[in-house]
Amino acid sequence: MVHPDRWYPQPVKNGVLIIDEYGHWPGSGQAPDDYFNRGQIKPLPYRVGYNCGFILIKGREHLKDAAVTNFLVVVGMLVIAVTVLPLSRKEDWWIRIFDFPRLQITVVAALTLIIYLILADDYTFGDYAFVAALSASVLYQGYMMFPYTRFARQQVQRSRGPEPESSFSIVFANVLMDNRNAARLREIIREADPDLILAVETDDWWTEQLREFEKTHTFTVLQPQANTYGRV
Repeated sequence: MVHPDRWYPQPVKNGVLIIDEYGHWPGSGQAPDDYFNRGQIKPLPYRVGYNCGFILIKGREHLKDAAVTNFLVVVGMLVIAVTVLPLSRKEDWWIRIFDFPRLQITVVAALTLIIYLILADDYTFGDYAFVAALSASVLYQGYMMFPYTRFARQQVQRSRGPEPESSFSIVFANVLMDNRNAARLREIIREADPDLILAVETDDWWTEQLREFEKTHTFTVLQPQANTYGRV
């Protein structure tokens, strides 16, 4: 028998290879199996005949190590899940948190989809369903982000000449709860002298650090929380 090192490289892509008595005589199947295992390829065989012959179509091959494809499926399913979860009306933080990283979710979903389309072959119904769901996730995330892009219609007119008597100023700060540079924020607020101060991610420590502004801003709503959802 001629070893596969000689005959497998010869046909062009999609060329047909016939292995007679594959599986009937031990050596007829062992040599091709060893060759394909060594090359980390797994041709898609078509069994024919009573003597267990096989027809192989060169080029219709998959990586024997399916770790990459499996990894893409896992990542894709996670992306689909974090896209679907926020569609519910539940207010749990571990659900609502996925309303925010839409750009990151879109990038991961798009890359996963592109790589999967490149690697996948001989699609099954499951493959089509996975690609369709992942594509829908990309489109939905893009739809949700579109109003905040330059391509969307402007919803609020720019003020060309604000009048002081009909305007108010605001300082908004995401303090980053673990940050302890409160002195710099107090300095910024004093310089801006805003009509309204809004700080988020404030815990009890941050509330105390901003306490001095209760003298100049008498109407206050304090809701410090230790889970980064506090506000002052």
